[in-house]
Amino acid sequence: NKENDTVILQNALYGVNGLYNAAGVTDAGSDWGTASNIAGDVINQITALDDEFTPDTMILHRDQYIQTYGRIASTDLTEKQKIEGLGIRIIMDRSIAAGTGILMQTGADIAELIVAEELDVEEDYNLSNQSYSFNTFLRSVPAIYEANAICKITGI
Repeated sequence: NKENDTVILQNALYGVNGLYNAAGVTDAGSDWGTASNIAGDVINQITALDDEFTPDTMILHRDQYIQTYGRIASTDLTEKQKIEGLGIRIIMDRSIAAGTGILMQTGADIAELIVAEELDVEEDYNLSNQSYSFNTFLRSVPAIYEANAICKITGI
């Protein structure tokens, strides 16, 4: 949906950057389809963030999300279990492009969604049912306060 695309990516028409485009850090990961240690790649992305930030959420395209379910023969754990062991929850999102992701610390001090509601009463009075016409508009925009708490991941 359009709101999700705006929050995750951007709305170029209105000049609104989403989480992916506003990320202050970029890391080119290794191809998760062939990588033998996806969790090791995530550790590299964690260290790419400023020391003051502790990421707790990863947003991935469906393809990369599914790749985290690959089982490591030597540990009998999945990559997803290893990543979650680092305190990171993984979310699948179809708005983000295949081969990309976002790793970030969440919280209202990092980024938030600002929602505004407008009630517009029009001058149309309908005599047959004695009512006024009105419209309600709901608008939302992401506000990113700490861009360096967000890592844009490419090439995975």
